[in-house]
Amino acid sequence: PGLSQALTWDGKDGGGKPVSAAGCTVHVGLGLEPRFDRILGWRGEAVGPVCGLTVDSSGQLHVLTTAYKKPTSVHVLTRQGKYVRTFMPYPANLPHEKVKNLGLVEVAPNQRVPIMRDPISFSFYPEAYATWAQVSHPVQTIAIAGDKLVFSNIWTGKYATKVTNRRLMILNTDGSIPPNYLGPLLTNRRSPGYVHLAAAPDGKHVFASGLVESGGRDGVSNQVVYRVALDEKGPARVYLGELNKAGSDETHFNDPRGVAVDKHGNLYVADNGNSRIVLFDPKGRFLGQVPVEFPGQLAVHQRSGAMYTLCGKRRFPGQATRLVKLSPAVDARGRWKGASEVVASMKWSYSRLVFAVDATADPTVVWVGCWLSKTGRFLLRMEEKAGAFGALKPILPAKEPALVYGGFLAVDRQREEVYTQTLGGPGNWGCSRHWTRINAHTGEITQTRVPGANIAVGPKGFLYVLGGRNYMDVQLLRFDREGKAVPFSGTGSNMLAQGNFMKGDLAIQHGPAGHCVGPNGDVYIMYPDPKRKCKRTVVDVYGPDGKLKRKELVLGGHGAEGIRVDGKGNIYLADNIKAESAIVPPELQGKVPNARNWKHGVNWYSWYGSVLKFPPGGGTAWSPEATSRTKTYTSGWGRGTVNVEGATWVRTGIYPMPGGAAYLGCACFGPRFDVDGFGRVF
Repeated sequence: PGLSQALTWDGKDGGGKPVSAAGCTVHVGLGLEPRFDRILGWRGEAVGPVCGLTVDSSGQLHVLTTAYKKPTSVHVLTRQGKYVRTFMPYPANLPHEKVKNLGLVEVAPNQRVPIMRDPISFSFYPEAYATWAQVSHPVQTIAIAGDKLVFSNIWTGKYATKVTNRRLMILNTDGSIPPNYLGPLLTNRRSPGYVHLAAAPDGKHVFASGLVESGGRDGVSNQVVYRVALDEKGPARVYLGELNKAGSDETHFNDPRGVAVDKHGNLYVADNGNSRIVLFDPKGRFLGQVPVEFPGQLAVHQRSGAMYTLCGKRRFPGQATRLVKLSPAVDARGRWKGASEVVASMKWSYSRLVFAVDATADPTVVWVGCWLSKTGRFLLRMEEKAGAFGALKPILPAKEPALVYGGFLAVDRQREEVYTQTLGGPGNWGCSRHWTRINAHTGEITQTRVPGANIAVGPKGFLYVLGGRNYMDVQLLRFDREGKAVPFSGTGSNMLAQGNFMKGDLAIQHGPAGHCVGPNGDVYIMYPDPKRKCKRTVVDVYGPDGKLKRKELVLGGHGAEGIRVDGKGNIYLADNIKAESAIVPPELQGKVPNARNWKHGVNWYSWYGSVLKFPPGGGTAWSPEATSRTKTYTSGWGRGTVNVEGATWVRTGIYPMPGGAAYLGCACFGPRFDVDGFGRVF
C-alpha cells in the first residue's frame, strides 16, 4: 500500500518513429534470467547425410550420420521411421561415471564439460570426426554386438586432427562410453578403405573387411577378413584369406568387401574382384560360392536366409549400380544347398551409399541411407511386396519442412518469426538455398521464396539477403516477406550493394561476415577489405533510402564476424581479441591440453574471442599503432598485440572465433550473437 510506479515514454518506437498510444499496453517483468520455452524446427526423423546403418534384434534402426563441418551422430528410429533417441552425442542426463572415459574437464565442483577434439567438425569424440578434409565420416557398415555399437575410425584428417592407426570404436547403446571406446586396432597403420562389419553370434567378436593398402579409386585390397574380439588391443589377426595376396580359390579373395552372418553363424563374404559371394561355416570352413557381379555391401535376412548385396566396382566414393536380392544358399539347418538365384533387383542411385535389412518386420523393410539429397531427405524406407522390392520413400515427405542442420538465424521480433537455413558445404556457400520461416508461436515451418547466404530482418518485416551467382560477386538485396523485390527510395533498386561480402580468402567455404539492420532502417555490412588484401574487416553503413552514409565505420580483424546494432546506434561485433591473461577462458586455463598445434603454430583452443561495443561514431578493433586512446589486447594463442581504439567495452567469452586465415590459420564458420532492445547481448 502506498507504493506507485511511473514509466516515462517519449511516444516513439524503438526506431524513433511516433506511435499512437491507443491500443498500447505496459508489461512489467523482473529478472534477467532467460528461461527455456520450446525448440523450434527440430524433427528427430530429419537426419543428416548417412554413412552407416544397422538394425537391432527388436527392429530399431541405428543411423550413423555426419556432414560437412558437423559432428558424427548416432540416432535410433522405430521400424516405421519414428524418432526414438540419440546416443551420440551422449544424453545430457547420463551421470559422469558413464561418460568419464571421454575425458571431460571439470570447470567447477561437479560441473564438467567435454573437450572439443576437432573444432572443424565440432566433435568431442576422439577419431569420430570426418575425413576428406572434414567432409564426412567414412562410409561403412556398422554392427551391434550385444549392447554395443561398433564402427570404425577415420584414416586421415586435415589440419591438426589427430588420427591413430585404423581401428574399431565402441559405444554402449545407452550412450555411455566404455573404457575401450577406442577399440582394437585393425592394422598397425592408417589403412584406407570403407570398413564392413558383421557381429559374430557370441556378441563379443566382429568380422571386418574392406581395408586397402592405398587410397584412391585404384587402391589395392589387403585381401583378408578379420575376426576381432572387442576386448583385445590388436592389431587384428587374419581370419580368412592371405594378407596382400589375391586369388580365386577356396582360401583366397580378390578384393573382399561386404561381410554378413546368418542365424546359423555362417559367414558370407562379398568377393568383389571374383564376382562371387563366398560362404563359410561357423568354424571358417568353405561351404560354397554364389556368382553375382561385383558384390559389395552385403546383408543376410535373418529369417529367410536371403542375401542382399550392392553391385558395383567403384571404391571411392563407394558407388554401386544396383541392389540385388538372391535366394537362400543354405537350407533350414544352415547347410549348403548348392544353388542361389536373383529374385529381385533395382537400379541404385549415385546419391545412395548404404542399406540395412530389417528381418524382424513383416513384410521385410529395407532402409537406404544417402549422402546427397536435393530435397534434404537422407533416409529412405522400402517395404518388400511378395518378396520383391517395393518403392523407396523418404521417412519425411520432401514437402514437409524440417531442419536437418541449423544455420544462421534472423528474428522478426514484431511478428515473432525466425528465419534460418542449412549451412552450405565447400563450393556451396548458400546463395541458392531458400530461407525457412518458423512461426515462434505455433512452430509451423514454411519455405520462403527468398534464397541467399545470410539474412537480416528490418522494419516492416523486410528481408535483407546476401545473394548472387558466386561468392566473389555478391549482392545485398531487399525483399518483402513474400519474396517480392522492395526498391530503396534513394536508388530505385532493391540492390543495396554489390561485391565480395564473404569472409576471408577462402570465402567459398566460410560464408559471410555478417550484416544487420538497425531499428531506424540503417543497414550495416561487414566484409573483408580488398584494399588491405582482406587482412582487415570493415563495416559500411547505408541509410534507409539505400544511399551510402559512411564507409569504414568500424575496422576489425581478418576474421571478425557477426554484427548487431542497438536502438541508440551502438555497434557490436565479434573478433578474436582477448586479454593477454585470458588466452583461453579462465575456467579452462591449465586444464585443456596444449596439443592442437599445426606446423605453423596455430592452436585450436585459441578459437576464443570477444564481443566489442562501439559508439555510433565507430572505432577500430585492430589499430595499426598504439596511442593514448588505445587499449592493448592479444589474439589467437597470444600471438602479437592488438590495439583497440574507441570501443565502449570489450567482453571476452564467445566461441568458436577462428580469427581468420591471415593470422590464426582458419576462417571457418564463426559465431553469431544478438542484442535486444535494451542493449543486452546474448
